[in-house]
Parts: sequence; structure tokens; C-alpha cells
Amino acid sequence: MLIDPVFISLIVIGIFLVLVFIRRMLHLASIEKVEKLIDAKDYTKAVSLLKNIIAKDDENLLAHYYLGLCYFNMENYEWAMPEFKKVVRSPKLGREVDEIEVREKLAKIYLKYNQLEEAQKEFMFMTQINPKDYRNYFEIARILHKQGYLDSAFGYYKKTIERNPKMSEAYYYMGVISYEKKNYNDCLSYMNDALKYDPSLYKAHFYLGMVYYMNKHYEKALNEFTYSEKDPEFKERTVLHKGRSYMEMGQYDRAISLFEGYLKNVSVENSATLAMRYHLASIYETKRNIISAIEQWEKIVRIKPNYMDVQEKLSEYEDLRMDDRLKDFVVASTESFQIICRKIIDVLNYQIIREELISDDRMEFLAVESGSKWRNTRKIRIYVVIMRKNSKVEEREIAAIMDNMKTNSTVKAICLSVSGFTESARRYSESRPIDLIEKDKLIKLLEKAEEKQKEELKNKVKENS
Repeated sequence: MLIDPVFISLIVIGIFLVLVFIRRMLHLASIEKVEKLIDAKDYTKAVSLLKNIIAKDDENLLAHYYLGLCYFNMENYEWAMPEFKKVVRSPKLGREVDEIEVREKLAKIYLKYNQLEEAQKEFMFMTQINPKDYRNYFEIARILHKQGYLDSAFGYYKKTIERNPKMSEAYYYMGVISYEKKNYNDCLSYMNDALKYDPSLYKAHFYLGMVYYMNKHYEKALNEFTYSEKDPEFKERTVLHKGRSYMEMGQYDRAISLFEGYLKNVSVENSATLAMRYHLASIYETKRNIISAIEQWEKIVRIKPNYMDVQEKLSEYEDLRMDDRLKDFVVASTESFQIICRKIIDVLNYQIIREELISDDRMEFLAVESGSKWRNTRKIRIYVVIMRKNSKVEEREIAAIMDNMKTNSTVKAICLSVSGFTESARRYSESRPIDLIEKDKLIKLLEKAEEKQKEELKNKVKENS
């Protein structure tokens, strides 16, 4: 009996369709099981099942996506990346797997590994798929901003706002770019817009404060810094610029309190804390608290030896770090400074006719020689200037001393300076009747003054005994 070939063909086709159907059902059952495991966050079992599915059918797009998803959720991004790459290259993308979902995750992985250009490509694809989604434009803007393409980044922030006019972060970063390009009025406008839509965006207050600071409106700057200090990321920079604002306003004690209060809790130093220490030392130096200034400079040098002019400062006060007499002279109160200056005049063997405290770091004396073995010999009048200021004495200052010497009818002048003299000041004095006494000689004079004081004290004790 002959079998109809058409009938045989129909039977074969039927069997094939049944097998395809069974295989499809098994596949759906397996995928359904995977989905349940993923929902239960049992990623390890899901991965094992997915690997078995892929071993039988490497072109199973949904299996590759779910495998990538499991690795992604397990934070195993290195293994998730090739799975997602295979998915986005498939011609089936968009039918079995949502294209935006997989590209979003792939973009996040690229950002995780700082592969900015690859991440940007994924976000660009997503803008083509869904041009109305503002988030993709924002992410592109952030990438361009990090790469330093400010104009391009600004353009994408604008596109973000066109799609979401209440996107506070986009206004904020437009303000940041405006600040970086020194367009301060635009910065103020964008930061205020950012705060209008998100009053808790405290970091926007930092840039408002910086604009006011740059324009010397320190009170307004301090008001803004009060808010930006609440943002952990900007707290340190805020403290630094709050302190600098106090310094500019001459409120040194408030700056000291602020810097000292913050620095005592610092465990790891960085550029901001080093700047705080440098400014704190500067205030101490201005207030003649040189020992505290030296402590800050020494801390800076241990962390960053070539920071600013700290090495020069430490070199300038090297003797002060070593010699207690010089230290006492420099840090002495105004009253004590006057007493020490009088002792120096005495050691120089001069008798004071008139003295004047010009400032906290300058004393001037009109004096004569203390005695002469010839009764009728006219005593020489001398003009003495003693300075403990932080900077070297300049030529113009020596010239002024010479003018004062003539005004006071003296034939000679002496200038003593803790910080020394500029080279031009030394050259100027060479052919003129003025002696320059620098740190080394000053230390010896202070030593003699101390010895003389001890001797006088001994004599008083003997007289009273």
C-alpha cells in the first residue's frame, strides 16, 4: 500500500510544529521560573538556570538580558557588561527586550567604570528612542561637563529644562558653568531658579555666596554660606570661605574660632584644610602670635613641603623657633615690648631723652651717649628705631629714618629689625650715618639685656639682705 507523499509531509510538519511548541513551552516555563527567582532576589539560582538555557541556545536574547540583569543586581558589573552588549547588538532588540531598559543599565555600568564616551553614546541612543525624556539630556550634559566641554554641556542642560522646566539640578549646573566662566550675574539667576524649584538644594547657596564674596559683599556671602554649610559635600569649602570673609572684614577672632573649631576634628588633610591652616597662620602672624603661626606652618610642611611660601616663613622665623629670647621679644605684649626696647637702648649704652610707641611693632627713641670721661664733652644725640614687624625693612623706610634723624638734630641713627633688611636698604645705608642691626646681633643684645637684668636683681637682693 502506497502512502501519499503529501500526507507524509503533513505528518512531518505536524511533528515539527509539536516539537517547536513543546520547546517553546519549556522555554517559557524556564523563563517564568527565572523571573520568579529574580523577583525573589535569588540571583544565584537564576544565574545557574540561565547559563543552562544559554548553553542550549546562545541566541536566546531574553536569557542573556536576564543573566546581565542578575549580575547587575549582584553588583557584578564586569560580568553584566558583556551580556548587555550582546543584547543591544541583537536585531531582536526592542521586540523581546525593552531597548531603553537595557541601554540605561549599560550606561550606568559605563559611568561606573568612567567610560564616559561609551555612556554618552547610550544616552544619545535613548534620546532618539524617546526624545521627550529630559533625564537622558541631563546625563549627556553631566558627561560633557565632566569632560570640560562647558558650552556643549550648557546646551544640553538647556535641552533638559526645555523638557522639564522645573529640573532644579539643571539650573544649578548652568549656574556652575556660568560661575566657572565668570558670568556672575547669570550664575545668580540660575542658582536662584534652582532654589525656587528645590529650596533644599543647599549647594546652590555656596555659589551665590562665592559670587557675593568675589564682589566683596561679605555680609551677603556669609548669609549664603550659612545654608551651604548644611551640604556635606560643600561644608569644608564653605568653612574655608566663611573664614576668608571674616578675614576680609577684619573679624580675625571669628575667623580663628571658625578655623580652629573645624580643624580640631580633621583626620584627613586636603587642599581645603591646608588652605585653612595657611590662613589661620596668617592671622596669627598679623596678631603677633608667631608661635601659633609656626605650629600651623609646620603642620602644613609635614603634609605638603612646597605649599605656598611656608618654607620661606619657617626660614624667616628659624631663630625664633630656636631662641627663646627672640621668641619672647616677638610675641611680647605691647607693654612688654616697650620694656624690652628700653633695655636694648641701655645695653647699647645710650640714655633715653624721648621715646614713642609708633605701633605694636615699632618703637622710636631719641637718646644720647650715657657718659663720657670728659665732663665738658658734648654728648652725641642719636635716633634709634626698633622694629619687630614680619617683613624686611625697605629702602624707603631707611630714607624716612634719615629724614627723621635730621629733623631731630641727630648725627647718627640705628635701626634694629627682627626680619632684616632688603638688599636695596643695605646698599642705601652704606654711605650714610646709620647702623643696621639684624637678627643675629639683636639676639646678642637681648642676651646682654637679660644678663644685665639678672645682675641688677642680684645687687638688689644683696642691698636688701
